[in-house]
Amino acid sequence: MVTRVQNWGDAQGLRLGKELLSDAHIHVGAAVGVAVQNRGIVVAPVRRVRGALDLEQLVAAIPKELRARGCRLGSACRQLGAGGLRTRHWADSS
Repeated sequence: MVTRVQNWGDAQGLRLGKELLSDAHIHVGAAVGVAVQNRGIVVAPVRRVRGALDLEQLVAAIPKELRARGCRLGSACRQLGAGGLRTRHWADSS
């Protein structure tokens, strides 16, 4: 595929065809790594992006049989029950 570098605002960009992106397993909105190698530009999908998933997505990935019952995101599980949130400092001897 041949394309041209174009100005887009204060940056430059390339338009890549749908088939090319599909062959590279890159979808619109995907995070990609860009590097210079042997005087060329390499664009590759990023396998793992820190912070790419939010808490709801992570919890949704937990099998239902392993999830805590009665808790909803954002409610702090109603202070983790009637007894409230219990914490213990590592230096406490009791």
